Amino acid sequence: MDHFRRQFLGRRIHPAVVLGIARKYRIPELIEQAVRVLARPGLPLSSWSTDPKIICHTTVIEVGTIGRLKEKILLARFALCAIPPVTHNPACRDGQRARCSSSWKEFWMVNVVPFLTSVGGEEDMSAWAIRTDCVAAARVHSMTETCMQWAINEAVAHPGWGAEYKMIDGAIEALMVSGH
Repeated sequence: MDHFRRQFLGRRIHPAVVLGIARKYRIPELIEQAVRVLARPGLPLSSWSTDPKIICHTTVIEVGTIGRLKEKILLARFALCAIPPVTHNPACRDGQRARCSSSWKEFWMVNVVPFLTSVGGEEDMSAWAIRTDCVAAARVHSMTETCMQWAINEAVAHPGWGAEYKMIDGAIEALMVSGH
């Protein structure tokens, strides 16, 4: 089993094969690792679910569970694309409010949405990483400091940022088997 684990961790064995074999031979330690890799947006279901060399090791249960997981994650990420509202500082005047709102909208569409909608490539980040690296660390020009901080605080408080991990944990639980 250690040889098998080393090959998987070294990416020599496809994670779908690992998942299928781990479930078949009841090796729960490998199920979690395989599901976490298969859940990544950069590894589309279509890249492996039609490959006979890979799919022969899996069942409809594994493919279906991973497919539903990927769909749920994608829908959750799309829901996060909605531009969070800007709560303005009372000292922010009408003309400045329009500028703050416009700047926030532009920031969100240019800096957050592309990461959330990326389904592969170099920009393959978890929703939580996007929240931490992109939203929480934002510097939005043309916004007052207070309006910007309030908008960032409201955006990072959205519960959807952590949903991806909960969904992955649910899929792991659904696919888990008891060990020998």
